[in-house]
Amino acid sequence: MADNSDQAAKAASTPSDQQLTERECDARYAIPHAVPYKDPDPPNPINLSVLPMVHHPLSPETDSITTPSWPSQVTPTLAQVFAGVVANPDMIHKRSTCAITPVERGYWHLDPSSWPLDIQADFWRIVGDNIRAGNCGWNVWCTREVSSEFPACAEIQADGGLGIVRFWCWGEIVGHVWAFMVVASGRWVKWTGARWVAGRGEVVVEMEAVPRQSRGLDQ
Repeated sequence: MADNSDQAAKAASTPSDQQLTERECDARYAIPHAVPYKDPDPPNPINLSVLPMVHHPLSPETDSITTPSWPSQVTPTLAQVFAGVVANPDMIHKRSTCAITPVERGYWHLDPSSWPLDIQADFWRIVGDNIRAGNCGWNVWCTREVSSEFPACAEIQADGGLGIVRFWCWGEIVGHVWAFMVVASGRWVKWTGARWVAGRGEVVVEMEAVPRQSRGLDQ
């Protein structure tokens, strides 16, 4: 009886996911090498033009084992991060135009030009480390592009920013990859928004930007 009482008391003293603040939630479900929340730093001379333009995963191991159905593409890392972000409903502001099939291909389109350069650098490093480690799954990769096709690229070329980021993934893990980007960016993705574009070129999911001042985070 005493053991049961101790366990009940311990459970009561442990905050649930819904009781955690956004910063506590980020820390509890942090991905490897994730950056902590921090306010923008003053302009600095960081130049990201020397960073790789693409992050590819390692080639998967092959064997003779076959599966009767398409295996889940949700890795333990993605599952953990997704659980942490979704636990806080304030982190989700989305609009969807249609259902996404698990095997559908597409990419998250992200413009990080408004982020401080050190945040952009940390984000790109974290993304690369986790993609190469296989934490984001099979056939998932990320590119950045600096092109006159995008209005923001003139400024990007001037300040040495990442450019337009495209995070390619399967339909099954669209939400998981968005959660991964939120945590990897120190939640800057949440404040700037992003959209998932299907392989046919149609915007299927729109994650609306959440004003930072509305959450009292600029104080």
